[in-house]
Amino acid sequence: MKLALQDLPSIGLVSVSRKVKANGHVWRVTFLSQIGHESWFGDLSLLTVSVFDTDVINDFVLDTSGMSGTLLGTNAKLLVENPVRSFNGFEQQSIETYCSSGGSTIDGSFTLSFEGKTS
Repeated sequence: MKLALQDLPSIGLVSVSRKVKANGHVWRVTFLSQIGHESWFGDLSLLTVSVFDTDVINDFVLDTSGMSGTLLGTNAKLLVENPVRSFNGFEQQSIETYCSSGGSTIDGSFTLSFEGKTS
């Protein structure tokens, strides 16, 4: 995920960590720099996600509840949050995948978007 994000022209350096969470995963993306906005210390645009191969940028969302698409599992969904805003340090955003069923596993793929560019 780190390389895919850093390949986007609007993102500079990022640090990405991944933790296993019950019925899913949480990726933490910490923005270490932002290309074209080096002196900006305010909030960044939120990452958005899509679980459909045919989505255009305006269809990307912060929460995929109720959508199946390329993400598999019982009530599988993606959720983007902003637990650390840039004025508290480096901007940190999270992408969380999970299923609602304890015995279910999550599988599939998703696409990220940031400032109009997709991974």
